[in-house]
Amino acid sequence: MSWSEVLGVSRDASYAEIRQAWRKASFSAHPDHGGSTEALDRISNALEQALASIKLDVTHSASISVSRIRHDQSSFTINMLPVESWPLMQIVGAEMGQIISDEEPYMIEFTLQDCGIAYWLRAWCRCDLVPEAGATMVHVTVGAPPEYEFPNIEHVRDMLVASLNAIN
Repeated sequence: MSWSEVLGVSRDASYAEIRQAWRKASFSAHPDHGGSTEALDRISNALEQALASIKLDVTHSASISVSRIRHDQSSFTINMLPVESWPLMQIVGAEMGQIISDEEPYMIEFTLQDCGIAYWLRAWCRCDLVPEAGATMVHVTVGAPPEYEFPNIEHVRDMLVASLNAIN
């Protein structure tokens, strides 16, 4: 079965159509909603194949001026070890935008282009997962190119926490 059949979109679907189809399919395939881990893996693999088939203009943090980066030390805690928190942060990152970089299970960086806030289309977020006493402390960093309005780091943090809570 091809990625387009798994996601239920045409092979020439746009990035937004692919992401929307993935969100819908992931929700119904999630084990908490009557699905299975195998079905969720199949949908995640289809998303990877779909995104690999289209070219995206993503601004990586290394190319953004240091003056346009804000870091929020000890943003929030997840009551799981990083190895258990990692898959959840991957889901949240993929919901927010495109995954730019990751180092399992301690760092994930993604765009904020799918957050629904127009002036964040070129902004990005980095979450560092730090083990702490049987839990994970998440440190959030956000950035944006100089020509774009800078995302409010507290708003980004709140969106991340709300998305994590929605998974459970």
